[in-house]
Parts: sequence; C-alpha cells; structure tokens
Amino acid sequence: MKTNDCNADNDETREWLDALDAVIRTSGRDRAAFLLESLATEAHARGVNWRAPRITPYVNSISLAEQPMYPGDILIEQRLSAIMRWNALAMVVRARGFHPKYRAPNCCPSPRS
Repeated sequence: MKTNDCNADNDETREWLDALDAVIRTSGRDRAAFLLESLATEAHARGVNWRAPRITPYVNSISLAEQPMYPGDILIEQRLSAIMRWNALAMVVRARGFHPKYRAPNCCPSPRS
C-alpha cells in the first residue's frame, strides 16, 4: 500500500509533519528519533503492521582504484563454493530418498554401457 493511498486528511498529515519539524527545531534530532521509535512501538502493540525502512547511511569511502587486490585465489574459492552447493544438493536428495520423479531422463547413454 502506498503512503498516498491512506492520506485521506491532508490537514492532519501537515499537522503531524509540522509537529515533527517543531520537535527537531526545539528539542533536537535525538528527541525526534525517540518519539518516532516510541510511536512505532505503540503502533506495533496496537496491531498496526508498519516497520520503518532500514536505510543505512553507509557509503563506501574507498574508491575502486584504492581497494587492495583480492587476498585469496578466486578460482579455488569458486570451485569450493560449487563443491559445497553440490554437497548440499546431494544431502537433500539423500534425505528425501530416491524417487523416480526426481530422476533425469536418460538422454545420453553411459560411457560404460
């Protein structure tokens, strides 16, 4: 649901935004953050399904040119990753047990045949 879909009362919305602006100006950002957290907690307790978006202020300050070379051997790590995925698949298949439904069609005869 978009935010604008629930904005049936523009005046009330403006009052809330003005109140937030006043708190920031008079009491600071920390107080505004505390009030918003308190409102979110109370809204959750009353069954309002809303969560604040998780946006972090992180920005990579190291440019790509300044980043050191990858310390490991990427080809070996990719191979190990593929082996671990294959092993996980084998464990799932073994846990399920053999079932003809999961068998691949025999499109290519075995070289041992």
